[in-house]
Amino acid sequence: SGTTVRVFQNGTQIGSNLTSSYNFNDTTNIVRIGNEGSTSVGSAYKGYITNFRWVKGTAVYPSNFTRPAPPLTAVTNTKLLLLADTSGTATTDSSGLGKSVTNISVTWVTADPFGGT
Repeated sequence: SGTTVRVFQNGTQIGSNLTSSYNFNDTTNIVRIGNEGSTSVGSAYKGYITNFRWVKGTAVYPSNFTRPAPPLTAVTNTKLLLLADTSGTATTDSSGLGKSVTNISVTWVTADPFGGT
């Protein structure tokens, strides 16, 4: 929302609001999901990510919320939507924009993040 960036996990905001003047429309920089500016294993996120939606221009969740039933859908101003329901779709953009996603070090896990195994 404006210059405020928030990150939510399972409907609860994690960390504090971040104020950023970064131009998220800048196409010269690479967006890294689950890693810092380097591709080293040491800087990689150690966890699981599924149903990842990047939205620019619409504050979808300005505060804590009840996690929606999967799968997520593209909402107004969705820039990237990763549903990852199979290993073959882990890097497929489902936003309708056809963004290119490169897998540097993603490993597919068959565990069901929505209650199954």
